[in-house]
Amino acid sequence: METIFQPEDDGIRNLIEVVITGLFSILAYFSLLTIISQINGLSFHTYAILGCIGCILIIFVFIYFLYRHINFKNINRGAFFLLILTALISSALASISHRKSSDDFFYIPNVIYMLDHPQDPMSFEVHFFEGGDQCELISHTWGTSVSFDYLRGAVAYILHIDFLFVYFLLTSILVSFLIPLALYYAASIVINQPFEKVVGVFFSLGVIFLLCETHRTFGNFSVTRAHQGKTLLLAVGIPFLIGITVRYFISPSFYRWMTIVITSTAMVGATSSAIVILPMLGLLICVAYLSSREWKDHSLKNLLLYGSGFFILVGYALFLYINTSVDLGINSPVNQNFPTTFEGHWSLMFNQNNPRTLQILVISTAISIFSLKGRSRRFLIIWILAVILIFLNPLIAPLLITYITSPNIYWRLFYLYPFPFVLLITFAAIGKFLQTKRTWIKWTSFILLTGILLLSFRSNSFLSIFRYTPSQLYFPPGYKLPTNEITLAKEIVNQIPEGPMLAPIEISGVIPIFSSQHPQMIIRSEEVRLWLSACNLPDQIAENRLGAASFIGGDPEGFQDFQEFLEIESYTRSIVIANDMNSDTVNKLLNTYGYTNQNAIGSYQIYWR
Repeated sequence: METIFQPEDDGIRNLIEVVITGLFSILAYFSLLTIISQINGLSFHTYAILGCIGCILIIFVFIYFLYRHINFKNINRGAFFLLILTALISSALASISHRKSSDDFFYIPNVIYMLDHPQDPMSFEVHFFEGGDQCELISHTWGTSVSFDYLRGAVAYILHIDFLFVYFLLTSILVSFLIPLALYYAASIVINQPFEKVVGVFFSLGVIFLLCETHRTFGNFSVTRAHQGKTLLLAVGIPFLIGITVRYFISPSFYRWMTIVITSTAMVGATSSAIVILPMLGLLICVAYLSSREWKDHSLKNLLLYGSGFFILVGYALFLYINTSVDLGINSPVNQNFPTTFEGHWSLMFNQNNPRTLQILVISTAISIFSLKGRSRRFLIIWILAVILIFLNPLIAPLLITYITSPNIYWRLFYLYPFPFVLLITFAAIGKFLQTKRTWIKWTSFILLTGILLLSFRSNSFLSIFRYTPSQLYFPPGYKLPTNEITLAKEIVNQIPEGPMLAPIEISGVIPIFSSQHPQMIIRSEEVRLWLSACNLPDQIAENRLGAASFIGGDPEGFQDFQEFLEIESYTRSIVIANDMNSDTVNKLLNTYGYTNQNAIGSYQIYWR
């Protein structure tokens, strides 16, 4: 397998670089525009208009790049067709598959509020959670909408289309389309032939879809959650940064340096965890690349210039460090359910009873090392050793968890290991073997391997994106939320006057997605504790809310908390209670506190005043 450290001209790779850089430029622009608008209080209407103008300019610039700098004659049509087919399959799967995530209950509502109030100033205020009369909740990144979400809100606002359609469907289709393109781009650093790369991308992506045996393993951060920023980072941002980093060191230029700036800025706009992950990834690739070739006089200069490409990311990190008021440290409520040891995070990634991901990772690593030659092999080996020695080991992990990543982010460092990169190289080696065969043998073998891959989705040996328990298929494609929850939430917000609402945890997250007029008293326990503590309220206030929510959801042991809640949280306008808990005693109690209006919706009774 040839190396591409002195690469031949691959038109597909060059086209992918321009396309992804162009899309990332739009997100990077919105990343800067969002924080400027939030700091200066620009209205969402103005924000959307400025965003639209910037997008149009960026699109024109990159169309110019396409026609001036891409030689379409160098595009291998057969490989390009198969790559686009792979991308379309990925998009189709993303449009119908979904793994329910309560994170969406935090990413969406602030955008919904701004769409309902476009003349209001943008800020860091959390609009969908009720902190109380004396508490203005401020969150810069945690548990709230970020630039990636506001970008989609601006698209919906300018085009007058449904935001949830943009959020769930269009984003999933686009990001999933980019996943195989980014993998192809990363593969180009060690593989020359387009056909070999496409074969590697096609089959490695298929295998990834089989690997869903834990909540956080590779398959579960692919098409099933493609609409979320963290998936954009892990499935597209990481492989693209790998490729552009190596290309920068091969042939440094201002354009490639700007691509690094754009990529790091765009990923910060997608998820704040990029602040930690991307510099670590950059360090690993720099070490692996520079160690795999002779050190030259200009190497230090290029290394320093490369590091300067993260200057916006570093600046944003300093801004958050100075201004964040909520406690996100190791003892924060948001970290209490995450392990603080390497072994604990290992178990988050790999299922000990069904370790298919680990087995495939080890096997593909061995095969890929054997397949590569010379500098490419040295590059991969150093990368693997560096990520293990610097980040992924039991001695270093506790320090990183305590002082750098925090417990809820460390597991994402496993994505710094070259997987699915090694998986891609393994299948590319098969593609290279087939290249030497007659055309009919090549395509017959390809179809046969595809059949085996498809049969694997029905095998009990794998927990695929179709078999993982929280995953669901949606026909026809639409909102990736359970239909009954959507119907219930819409009926509730249509019948109850605006104002703070106490609802069971099962539905409290869905309601702000469909109404900005009903801020919730509780959504998820860790955020309740985090935000109320940031307001310097006693811990008992949060525990009381959680207990009351537990009671109205069906737990009779929370009745005492419910009584105290009615006494303390007197500004609550409406309460949603499960029919099982709606006794005469509860009815009289609610009437005593002024909740004299009521109505039945599904399995819930709604009270308001």
